[in-house]
Amino acid sequence: MRTHVVFALTAIATGVSVGAIPSLQVDTTSGRAYGMINGSNPDVVQFLGIPYGEAPVGSLRFSPPKMKLPVGDIDATKSGPNCPQYYSNNATLYPSVYAYDSPFLQPLPGWSEDCLNLNIWTPYSTQHNSSELLPVIIWIFGGGFYEGGTNTLGFDASYWVQRSKSHIGVAMNARVNIFGFPNARGLHEIDENVNVGLMDQRLAIEWIRDNIEAFGGDPSQMVVWGQSSGSASTDYLNYAYPDDPIVGGFIQHSGSVFATGQSKDSEMLNFTAMAQNVGCADLSAAEELSCMRHNASAEDIIDYYQKYNLNPSQGALSFTTIVDEITKFSNYTQRALAGNFSQLPVISGTNGHEMASLASWPGPSGPNMTDLASTTLSHQQCPENYNAGLRAQLNVTTFRYLNNASFPNISPRWWEGAYHTSELPLLFGNLRFTDLYVAFARDPINALPALGWPSYTPEGQLWLWNPKDDNGVAVAVSKLISAESVISPCDDVAWSISEP
Repeated sequence: MRTHVVFALTAIATGVSVGAIPSLQVDTTSGRAYGMINGSNPDVVQFLGIPYGEAPVGSLRFSPPKMKLPVGDIDATKSGPNCPQYYSNNATLYPSVYAYDSPFLQPLPGWSEDCLNLNIWTPYSTQHNSSELLPVIIWIFGGGFYEGGTNTLGFDASYWVQRSKSHIGVAMNARVNIFGFPNARGLHEIDENVNVGLMDQRLAIEWIRDNIEAFGGDPSQMVVWGQSSGSASTDYLNYAYPDDPIVGGFIQHSGSVFATGQSKDSEMLNFTAMAQNVGCADLSAAEELSCMRHNASAEDIIDYYQKYNLNPSQGALSFTTIVDEITKFSNYTQRALAGNFSQLPVISGTNGHEMASLASWPGPSGPNMTDLASTTLSHQQCPENYNAGLRAQLNVTTFRYLNNASFPNISPRWWEGAYHTSELPLLFGNLRFTDLYVAFARDPINALPALGWPSYTPEGQLWLWNPKDDNGVAVAVSKLISAESVISPCDDVAWSISEP
């Protein structure tokens, strides 16, 4: 099987451009975008920071996004800003695996409320064949719905597109924390959606659908890929738009509707607590919302948010997805069993040491490895068993993996291994496994079985990336393992699905 896999991947990755654009300028519904080529990836045109939505400021702050109106020329030569958030790469303030060992996986400092933008990477060729459009992989970042963005060093898809020359990569920004999930009393009173960060994602996909052909992309061959909360977001889309998903499939890394954490703050206290400390205290619900839109500065909001959350004794101000029965539902198992979701093919999986980077920083001695294994099972692998098993029960195509790949420049400590997000530099870089993702984008149903990756069933098999022997030495690039080998460990740990 290993020989077959290597041959199959080699057959895909020819490095020959099968479709591209011959220009550094593209007309979009937002305006004419002027991109650029850099010397590191000379066969890729990068269109960075293209606005897809109007700036969500003033009366649009905390509200559903509006499609960007044409603005004329767009300088698309640098990434647009991330949405408002505080920077957590300071190891003294926020000791973590990311701060010490992989800051390239954390969003860069600097943000703006005018952040509804996206990046597009497309092959460049003067030998353009306009009749052959390319599949499109759309990226949604993770970060627990409180941080993250496209302006992150590890999320540069130009290397991947340079090597494949046979697909287009897109990465979107969307609002996070209080700006994306305000859950304000005033919004509930006027019945306005409070999960505006999820609505940003949907609007971005609509913009991509309407514009990607101008970049050489095929709007009928698009998939959405996310990690962690970004992966959960793809599943929210899966259930929220069952009749109009726009895309043809989903790629879900370490997250689903069953592994995202429950909705919090049902009494809508956090928004008011924030308002009390940024000059909008003791107001009615409507007055509070208006004050927070027009009088409170984004800088003051983020500054208080960070200072409050630096004091662990008082808990954290949490702004995340809320059940509204529109973008997030309270009964995902019931909806699944009723067939009330897109039923599109999915690639999904988790990492072998997920919780190594999510648990509290253990110091030089490392964590208790038994606890690490147990929490990785209960928080990630077992809920993934549930989700994949439910899809198999419904005969919905799922291609499942377990990632065990780790490298010293990403996981330098003996105990880190394949932690949460550690696979992303490999996928955005030159890991040949990503050729399977391109094949999936082109044909989500048939491509992977033809390349040796069978659809998942609990009685069947899944892919193990970078399997290792008992001494931790890699013995293969990838191989098939029994589904039972990832299901049975959950018999020995306490876990539950996190239905909202």
